[in-house]
Amino acid sequence: MEENDHSSWWFQQDGDSKHTAKVVQDWLETNAPHFTKKNQWSMNSPDLNLIENLWAYMDRKVHAKRAKILKDLKKIIKDEWAKVLLEMIKNLYHSYSKRLQQIIDRKGDMSDY
Repeated sequence: MEENDHSSWWFQQDGDSKHTAKVVQDWLETNAPHFTKKNQWSMNSPDLNLIENLWAYMDRKVHAKRAKILKDLKKIIKDEWAKVLLEMIKNLYHSYSKRLQQIIDRKGDMSDY
């Protein structure tokens, strides 16, 4: 099997209510071959998904601009996304082993990242 073969991937979400809604869970049960159900994932698990850091960065930048109408919000999001540097993404990637080690050292508790 190829390393990036999608048949080996697992689909997992966090406990946000839009992810845990019955209609979403039912759809995933039917359409996602490797799906981690909401009752299989710890409520207090450390969030290691690097994209969460990027979303938080974008959230701060977009909210700081205080868009008043949808058209402006869309433009702000596109402009801020265009400013995300590859260096920032590389730094997130390279910090991953430190994140894991910190969670191991804390016996599963959240990391500072």
